[in-house]
Amino acid sequence: MKLRFNVIYGGIKSNIVLSTFLVILLSFGLIGGCSKSGGNSGQSGINIRFTNVTVQAGLDYVHGFLFGGPATEAQLISGGVAAGDYDNDGWVDLYVVRGTTGANLLFRNLGNGSFQEVGQSAGLALSGTIGSGPTFADFSGDGFLDLFIGGVSPTGVSFFLNNGDGTVANITGAVLETAVLSNNTFSAAFGDYDMDGDLDLFMTHWGSGTVKINGSSEHLWRNNGDTTFADVSIASGIASTYQGEPDFTFSPNFADINNDGYPDILLAGDFVTSQVFINQKNGTFTERALELGLDDTGQGRGIVCFDYDKDGDIDIFITNNNQSPKLFRNDGGNTNNFLSIKLNGLSPNREGVGSRVTITVNNQNQMRELRVGSNFVSQNPVRAHFGLGNAELVNLVQVDWADGETTVLQNVSSNQFLEIDHPNL
Repeated sequence: MKLRFNVIYGGIKSNIVLSTFLVILLSFGLIGGCSKSGGNSGQSGINIRFTNVTVQAGLDYVHGFLFGGPATEAQLISGGVAAGDYDNDGWVDLYVVRGTTGANLLFRNLGNGSFQEVGQSAGLALSGTIGSGPTFADFSGDGFLDLFIGGVSPTGVSFFLNNGDGTVANITGAVLETAVLSNNTFSAAFGDYDMDGDLDLFMTHWGSGTVKINGSSEHLWRNNGDTTFADVSIASGIASTYQGEPDFTFSPNFADINNDGYPDILLAGDFVTSQVFINQKNGTFTERALELGLDDTGQGRGIVCFDYDKDGDIDIFITNNNQSPKLFRNDGGNTNNFLSIKLNGLSPNREGVGSRVTITVNNQNQMRELRVGSNFVSQNPVRAHFGLGNAELVNLVQVDWADGETTVLQNVSSNQFLEIDHPNL
């Protein structure tokens, strides 16, 4: 199969940027109300207006730094928010990092248009830390969203296990088989790169310098299946790309760009360090950005992996700091077959955030966990894309909904955009 990405920009750049962000907004339901009424405010006469309800909703806080001296460059660009239904009540909650102005905050969605701050009682009121890129993901596989928090020097990474009762346990010291020596873990992505049914972890370390004394870039961590992770950056071939080179990676993403059934890894990085690692299906990866036409030479910040032209393969949009963005159209990825799945959940979690979709093709399982956020400064649509290789039939599709319900479909045809309704719809 010949895979190639073509960059689309220049004379129609502004239209592409607008349409790209409209696609992202629509996918998250932020402007979805228009479609239900058959038009938008300009075409149907419906008046749409956003009202700032930050204070009324209980989200009034400040992010910043209180030091004796100035903050470092890395500290100034750190931060973030994680969105997910941590208590499985059907409402999406928020976890924010605040720099050093106060403790981090966990906002529980009350379902009435407001949030209650419960960080202290939940065990997540971290203070005196410089967190970045918090991410909800069920890396323990028990049906409750756990939490990862990156850290900017001198703060390290943190892991919290969801107890299932509204509280968490700080398991930071027991999760990683080896300590992270890299500075400035800005962001993380979770995906099942080795197809064993659990979520593996990729971390980025902007401005951390060259490869550490142990020879590892400390990027890729394999889930051992017992809520611990092993550093496989060297064994996977990821670390070799960074031998003797500074690490300026920002935003990671797992996405199957060649539809062969195995998630690849795409990175947006600063100072011409964006990379594309193709999964070799044996636990290793090969860097092929230049060969595939994904040679972004900008100051990469965010990356969105989505099928913008709905032709069955993953296209890529990269935002660059102080420069133009780039939209790369995937030409050839749809030579292999695919299945794209959108969930229709119960209100208020209409997109099934926190649910897991697992498919079985020829005795091989693939799993995706649907999340609202993806990485440092960007996010993917809440849709599960599966590459199928040359398989024309998916033997089994199983949806484990965030509320505990299960949907099973058998003998599903390939090459379609499938919507699956919650059993109680």
